[in-house]
Amino acid sequence: MHALSADTMLAVWERGHRLHPLDRALLILAAGEPTDVEPDQLAHLSLGRRDALLLALRAATFGQQLCAYVRCPCCSGELEFDFPCDSLRAVGPAPVQDVFEVNTAGYQVRLRALNSVDAADVAGAVSVAEASERALALAVVQARRGEETIGAGDLPAAVRTAAAETLAAADPQADTVLDLSCPECGHAWQSVFDIAEFMWTELAARARHLLHEVHLLAQAYGWSEREILSLSPTRRAAYLQAVTA
Repeated sequence: MHALSADTMLAVWERGHRLHPLDRALLILAAGEPTDVEPDQLAHLSLGRRDALLLALRAATFGQQLCAYVRCPCCSGELEFDFPCDSLRAVGPAPVQDVFEVNTAGYQVRLRALNSVDAADVAGAVSVAEASERALALAVVQARRGEETIGAGDLPAAVRTAAAETLAAADPQADTVLDLSCPECGHAWQSVFDIAEFMWTELAARARHLLHEVHLLAQAYGWSEREILSLSPTRRAAYLQAVTA
């Protein structure tokens, strides 16, 4: 995993701003992976493995510290918080097993971790209940009760719950939740943290900033975009300081 260069960030931003968030995540990840990794391979990584790689890429590109703002759902106050990328790394089994089993209430259920292809399917659901149904159906490789094969939709509620809990435990990085507390009113709540969407927001902001830098330096010196982006950040900043002084 290597840091994204200025040129690469602009290329990713240009391609990604019209894509679905799931496709953006894979586009960003592909930009930071070795060239011998096929995009299809990335799409079939478990969601937790994908997000772990995105966290590593984010740290390499923008640094360890994450800074964000969120609005309190109780008093609407704005909360600023920051934390290191490493604090979001889940403690769990790695790598995620290809197939694992749940044995409960006389049922034997074989499961696999969900990936980005599955997430695209689940994203089409019109309700939380439908999304849960789709996710379980995709995760269940086989379900049996004795010699009888059971469809995922026909599993009892207790077995479905056990299967969902096993999936979450097997790929913990796939569901990152932050514990937040408002300093103004004291309200405490949890919020899902999406590293793919967070990094896209950062990348898009950096891309727009880079384009502004290119505009200023091209206007001042007549350099091409390629020439400007090939400058190190330190040298580019020095020229910008001279231009804007």
